[in-house]
Amino acid sequence: MSIELLMERSAIEGFDPSTVSEPADNDPSKFFIRAEIVQAWFFKKYPEGKIETEIIERNENIAIMQTKIYKSFEDYKEKNYLSMAFGQCHNGPEGFEQRYVETAETSAIKRALRQAGFFIPNSDSSDDKPEQKKMTLDVLMANMSYTQALQVEMPFGKYNKMTFEQQIVQDHENGIDPVENLNYYANIYPEKNPGENNRLVAAARTILAEMAQSQSIPEQVEQTSEQTVASEQDSEQVTPAPPEQATSEQSEQAEQTSEKAQATRGKRKSKAKEAPEQETQLYTDDMSVEEMVATMTIEEAKNVIVPMGKFTLNRALGECIDDPNVKKALPNGLLHYLINDFAVKNPGKYNVTIAAAKVLHKAKQEAEEF
Repeated sequence: MSIELLMERSAIEGFDPSTVSEPADNDPSKFFIRAEIVQAWFFKKYPEGKIETEIIERNENIAIMQTKIYKSFEDYKEKNYLSMAFGQCHNGPEGFEQRYVETAETSAIKRALRQAGFFIPNSDSSDDKPEQKKMTLDVLMANMSYTQALQVEMPFGKYNKMTFEQQIVQDHENGIDPVENLNYYANIYPEKNPGENNRLVAAARTILAEMAQSQSIPEQVEQTSEQTVASEQDSEQVTPAPPEQATSEQSEQAEQTSEKAQATRGKRKSKAKEAPEQETQLYTDDMSVEEMVATMTIEEAKNVIVPMGKFTLNRALGECIDDPNVKKALPNGLLHYLINDFAVKNPGKYNVTIAAAKVLHKAKQEAEEF
């Protein structure tokens, strides 16, 4: 049956379905109509119509649904359906379960309504011709920015209807590594559902790539930082003349040099407060906690940026310790939480944060004993 004849089946005088359509996420040149609107369109055309759904197969891994469309109750009694279609959906693994039965039912209903003529030409659908299908994963990856990826919503699982940005923040607050969920959507999901929801897969992979890039510190940066520190230390060293040989001019020069050294130290301390992240570049999460605790100063520990938490995210650790909101959320204190519960839940991860917490916790204990 031609598209023109199909569209005649669903035509309603004065109603243009394109006015309730939306651009497809994967290809703005195509449009779609939400399932609930398509159903409303059908019942507007056929007030006595009926949509019948039936479970064909359902287990813990997959659901297959069948939908039949009837123009009237009389047609339903006589089993004279207008169209019929199937829909299926796979369930996710443990921890990523989705509403797969509901999704399969929605798919079957929308397919059946489409076959009955309730759709718009050039719409976004798996029934389209090959040249009209969604953008490929490679194209999406090439055009999707990190900011766009963070705003992509997950359609199922424990993070259902949450954006990746919301998921990452929530995982940090709960002491969970957000990479686990991102890795599922970036690698495991596309293996089990090839070609499905490419936008979701592209977003997860874009975020993982950005995370990997931002966490790595180029060797050149580390070397430059070390050379700068060494240079400043050398500039502060003053070799005084023996007391018996010192002249008044030499004494004056020594005093001036000392004043310059003190000013340099003052500037460096000021810069550390303004940009604490510069002080922590010597420490990376691939270093052991014990190694960092042995060398990290109290000031460096205070300046470490906390990578998680509703009230602590992207703030210096020293600023967060006495924050009223943090104390309320963590009765035993932030430092106690980081070196105990958080460290246990994240072995081998966030080592810089954990090391800094241990340094400050030890300093706090020593101060109390004193």
